Amino acid sequence: MVRDAAAGRLRWRGVGHSADGGGADRALPEVPALSGRDPGRLRERVTIETPVRTADGAGGASVGWSALATVRAEVISFKGTTLAATEREEAREPYRVVIRYRDDVTAEMRLRWRGRVLDISGRHDPDGHGRWLAIECEARP
Repeated sequence: MVRDAAAGRLRWRGVGHSADGGGADRALPEVPALSGRDPGRLRERVTIETPVRTADGAGGASVGWSALATVRAEVISFKGTTLAATEREEAREPYRVVIRYRDDVTAEMRLRWRGRVLDISGRHDPDGHGRWLAIECEARP
């Protein structure tokens, strides 16, 4: 703070106050977006489920699912496709689900979102910095 003789009062100098024309926009440095992702876009709740195999006593196993974690996510729907699969048409709905990075998500797991089951077909770290995990999925018909 310095005394402004012309105005007869104390005045801030060099700090970036908007009153002296420095502008409050310079008070804080700009924070770059995290790889172009806004954490506020994680508006959905998605449950990551892992398979649980139980022996059925006849040499086989039955598969059940257990919730591993419920996380915040951005769910992006892509245009569905129809594939001819052995005399019947099978509709597929591809999705990309973006969550904060986790290293325990594998392709044998699945996601549950709004009552839908999403089978995981792939996953990758979009920026290579371990901030986000993009999971490619398909909804079951």
